[in-house]
Amino acid sequence: MSFRSKHPSPLALVFAGALALASCSGGGGGGGSTAPAARDITVTGTVTDGAAPLADVEVSVPGSDAPVRTDANGAFVLAARIAGGASGVKIAAGKAGFFNARAETDGSSPLAFVLARIPAADDPSYRFVDPDSTSGNNPNFTFSCNFCHTDQFSDWRTSPHATSATDGWVRDLYRTDFIAGNFEGGVDTCAGCHAPSLAAKSTAPDHSDARLDGATGADSKGVHCDLCHKIQTASAIGSPGVYGSLTLMRPTIGAGQQDLGLMLGSLADSTYPFMKASPSPLYSTSLVCAPCHQDQNVFGVASNDTYTDWQSSPAAARGDQCQACHMTPKPGRTSLVDKFLAPRISDARDPNSIPSHDLLPVSVDVLAGAVSLRSSASTQNGVVDVSAVVANVSGGHAIPTGVLEREMLLIVLAKDSTGSLLMPIAGGTLDGVAGAGMPGDSLATRLANGDFAGLPGEFFGRRTLGFTVDQSGIEPDVPYWRAIQIDSDTRLGAAESRSLVWRFQAPAAGGPVRIEMRLVHRRLPKFLFDSHNLGRFGGAHEPLDVTFTSKTIDGNGQPVDTTPPVVTATPPGGVYSSNQSVVLQANEPATIFFTIDGSTPTVDSLVYSAPIPITGFTQLAYFGVDTAGNVGAVKSETYAVTSGGIVHFGADVQPIFTRSCALVSCHTGISPAGAQNLSPGLAYVNIVDVHSIEVPSLERVNPFQSNRSYLINKILGTAGDVGGVPSRMPLGRTPLSTGEIDTIRRWIDQGAPNN
Repeated sequence: MSFRSKHPSPLALVFAGALALASCSGGGGGGGSTAPAARDITVTGTVTDGAAPLADVEVSVPGSDAPVRTDANGAFVLAARIAGGASGVKIAAGKAGFFNARAETDGSSPLAFVLARIPAADDPSYRFVDPDSTSGNNPNFTFSCNFCHTDQFSDWRTSPHATSATDGWVRDLYRTDFIAGNFEGGVDTCAGCHAPSLAAKSTAPDHSDARLDGATGADSKGVHCDLCHKIQTASAIGSPGVYGSLTLMRPTIGAGQQDLGLMLGSLADSTYPFMKASPSPLYSTSLVCAPCHQDQNVFGVASNDTYTDWQSSPAAARGDQCQACHMTPKPGRTSLVDKFLAPRISDARDPNSIPSHDLLPVSVDVLAGAVSLRSSASTQNGVVDVSAVVANVSGGHAIPTGVLEREMLLIVLAKDSTGSLLMPIAGGTLDGVAGAGMPGDSLATRLANGDFAGLPGEFFGRRTLGFTVDQSGIEPDVPYWRAIQIDSDTRLGAAESRSLVWRFQAPAAGGPVRIEMRLVHRRLPKFLFDSHNLGRFGGAHEPLDVTFTSKTIDGNGQPVDTTPPVVTATPPGGVYSSNQSVVLQANEPATIFFTIDGSTPTVDSLVYSAPIPITGFTQLAYFGVDTAGNVGAVKSETYAVTSGGIVHFGADVQPIFTRSCALVSCHTGISPAGAQNLSPGLAYVNIVDVHSIEVPSLERVNPFQSNRSYLINKILGTAGDVGGVPSRMPLGRTPLSTGEIDTIRRWIDQGAPNN
């Protein structure tokens, strides 16, 4: 790694500082000396721009949570503490529109900060730094974000921001509709939010020079670090992202300049020189999110209303910004930089002051924390009444939020003792937008494929009306870019709780009733998923549906056990020198089925009732079925009982091969007989789990099964009995002794370990 100038690199300075610290600590001081105690001081000073005083400048000990602000004369008074053994304390000063500054003082004389103004004009020629490339895009800056900010980079890399330009859903929809010519008003605005650093370079009126599928380098990293920390202004009005709702402040990078020129953020006390930080109040507000999370299509329909939805939410009323939920601090983080670098170039901070950067991607955990499902049921007079209460407990915005196509579905099924569906006689039913499936599909197939139309349930989302692709008419449920109006909005509002009721015909023959409920978040309507044949362009896709809450109750509202039993075997599989007695035990009352011949057990297999004796090679397979009918996973253990101690491949088996088989013109050299090299270091990988050339159905060495290992047949001279070449090995030489054959056989039956 090198810089293109004669100036020392950031890494060189870091290591130089480390060496200086090392040379100053643990030196030749006399034993028994006591380090000076910490002392409190009062720091005074002024802040100017070089010509006039600056008021309302934040002054603090970096990393502390007790800043003061300068008065109208630029003056400040700050209480600070000098650590024991230190000569002074660092003080930082920062104000929006200026670069942060830092000085060190012992309090003996006033400080005089002079803050330099940030650039006054955006420079479109700025080259963004790739967050995870050591070369970056800035020719003068060869370090990237992940070099220092490992925690933040790790968060961001798995976030929706990092994949906004390459996400499979986005790419496939883009290529299917937009590249086919279905632009919004003939203008391709996708990159404005999905690849903003690419869009920032666009000069074509229709943005055809910023095609999303043409993004490379830093531009392909979506909403990346260097882009986000260059946002100067943001609004909820205008074309999406950099095409109208936000402006950037990209600095001019001079020849040989070894910094990023300007990094905007929320901190007024960050002064690492290669960042050149400046504070902006924007970064502590939801408004910074608005340019890409508030949008309308060319027909004036709100295609994404998350920001305005938040504005009217209880969260906004409480003063909770988007960052409160989507950038929640993580425990244990005490620095903004890598732990190795932290003591040298950063300040210790309260973990609660360091925001995460994973931005809560849609997941089971996130959704489960945002939506609750309560249910009850009762059976009387031949009718099963089922109720559900679905609540948005996050309070930040409606669910689902984001683009128009997102949906949440509640599916409610009532089943008799045979698993057959009960007839619904009252309550909502999902229509075709939930996925129609194919005629004749079984219930299991429909549920597996996400085709829920016709099933009892509730739809939470928005329904649209819009022009057909050829503009010849109006059709329902169109993608957001063709919507001319929102026909209905049944989303679950912020802090809203909704009660729903269904009624089913009870089984005529009586018996138990099972009610199954499932809450599903869907990224796209099923018809759009099917019609666009998503995935055919090779894009990586997350699942269409996220099932985040599932409940099963009986006809009286009591929980039904849906957890399969877990069965364990004691002792576990392995090589033993004596016979074993294996006990199978489930973690709940259950019937255990098993086999001892390697076959897969079924409910028609042996039923476990007593310990299983193991006297030789045994492949045990087993599973359990609990009293509620839940079927556990099939598990297996392999046992080998051997006498005469453990056989080692290196010490016991390889010497036999070396003296009898790995000979010139036999199983050695570059063209060994039968493509089987038995030389030291090569023999093991040539025989274990390798199919024989003469009898491909048999492996040369089948671990634990010497009677099914072709090697044993060859050294016994019985290969002809299994369909192989009958010549005995070693060919033309004295056969292996009974003891040697027994050694190889025992090694195989012990699992053929490479020991």
